[in-house]
Amino acid sequence: KVILNVPVGSGPYLLDRFTFNAQLPEPAPPAPSYAADRALGMETLESWKATAATLRLSSAAAERTSALAVSDFQYTQLTSTRLSSLGSALNNELTFYVWIPVPPTPYWAGSIGVSVSIPSKGINSQFIGQQDVLTLEKDTWQRVRLPLTPALVTTLQGSYSDLRFELALNRPAQIKPWLIDGLSLGQKPLVP
Repeated sequence: KVILNVPVGSGPYLLDRFTFNAQLPEPAPPAPSYAADRALGMETLESWKATAATLRLSSAAAERTSALAVSDFQYTQLTSTRLSSLGSALNNELTFYVWIPVPPTPYWAGSIGVSVSIPSKGINSQFIGQQDVLTLEKDTWQRVRLPLTPALVTTLQGSYSDLRFELALNRPAQIKPWLIDGLSLGQKPLVP
């Protein structure tokens, strides 16, 4: 029985989330979606947008069947489509593969910075890390590893539907594309 004692004419009132027993724990977040799996695996072109570059799928993939080829840029930001929860089996690092062609100058090859946004969790373009590509071997697949903070891992293991990854690519002018593939936080691929 609930009794609400309020002055006459001061309503309406909305009552929500009554609990008369012990509070049940929040349900586990959903498993990663097929769409998120394909987007992070660079298996679909529609999952990424660039501010100033040409995007296409390349069959020269590090994993699965395709990689994202990024060309016609010196600086661009790639932004993923909105993704749903990635599940709870995540690592404490973000990894991805890159194929960097030999740069036109031996002194600077460029960099890749990664940020993440989950506006519903108060995270907007939170910087994860950056890789200077001069130190990477050229014309072959290289795996980049960026550590995640424990707080970000905990947030990523939760429930949301507005996750976006942002990759900032910066390089000297050159003709050959950069290839990016297999962005992962340790989640198991749904597609072989």
